[in-house]
Amino acid sequence: MDEIIELFQRGLSVREVARQTGRPFATVRLYLIRKGAYQVRHKYVSEGTALCRGCGTRKPIEEFPAIYGGKYQCRLCLAVACQASALKKQGGSLREYERLFEEQGGKCAICGRPDGP
Repeated sequence: MDEIIELFQRGLSVREVARQTGRPFATVRLYLIRKGAYQVRHKYVSEGTALCRGCGTRKPIEEFPAIYGGKYQCRLCLAVACQASALKKQGGSLREYERLFEEQGGKCAICGRPDGP
C-alpha cells in the first residue's frame, strides 16, 4: 500500500494511481484520505466545515460520517435519507411514515416505546 502514496506523491492523479496499481479508484482515494495524503476539494467543503446538501446548514466536518464516500449530508439528514430509502423498498413513503408517526403520538404501535434513532 505504500506504493499508492509513493505514486501519488510523485504527482500522479488518484485515477492514474488506481490504474497503475490495478486497484479501484474509490479504494485508492479512501486510502489516501485516511493516510492524510489527499484532501477532499469540493465546493461544499472548506476549512474544517461542510455544507449539508440536505438541510443547507454549514457544520463541522465531524458531523458528516460519509463525506469521504462523497455524501455531503450531515448525520441527521443522512439518517432521514436512509430511513426514506428503507421505507421506499418496503412500498411506503416518508410522508406516510410521518402521518403514522403523528397518529401514534411518536410511539411504536406494537410495543408502545418512543420511536427514534
